[in-house]
Amino acid sequence: MTAAQLVTLLGLEKSSVSRMVSRLLAAGELEERPCAEDARAKSLALTAKGHDTVAKINAWGTRQVVEALDHLDETQQQTVATGLAAYARALAQCRDSALADTAPQISLMTGYQPGMIGRIAQMHGEYYARHHDFGAFFEGKVASGVAEFATRLSSPANQIWLAIREGENRRLAGYRWRGPRPAGGAFALVHSR
Repeated sequence: MTAAQLVTLLGLEKSSVSRMVSRLLAAGELEERPCAEDARAKSLALTAKGHDTVAKINAWGTRQVVEALDHLDETQQQTVATGLAAYARALAQCRDSALADTAPQISLMTGYQPGMIGRIAQMHGEYYARHHDFGAFFEGKVASGVAEFATRLSSPANQIWLAIREGENRRLAGYRWRGPRPAGGAFALVHSR
């Protein structure tokens, strides 16, 4: 699980999760590992110390519940169990609806959009550096090719479609174009996480 996934799961601010994760890393409770799905991200995992701490917390919680329930008769215990189960279901429904509300919205736009040339070059640069060890020369070719193509968008034969991820930071998520290939090669749809 990444820190970003923790933010979504816990419904907390990024800065709060970042501080908590930093403290747990410093205490040796968590460790960072390369993320299999995205080389730019880091997965968080419990260390042996972290697993031990979680086991102690769970044991303490279980002990507290058992001791409290020992003070109730069987009917009262059943009432508590039924109430907690209903409460857990309600919390799950709240979390599920909150997650649905935070799903990024993607809108499609055509034509030049401010920042698109740089973002397209960045997407290509990051992808091809990660997967094929391409560097600045390649990214520069992409940037100059996209910039040159953008000057021809007034022609009906040329068009660019941009997938824009809405939210706090509007961000280009992908693109596709139609028209003569720019000098330097062809470009395809690229997805960025």
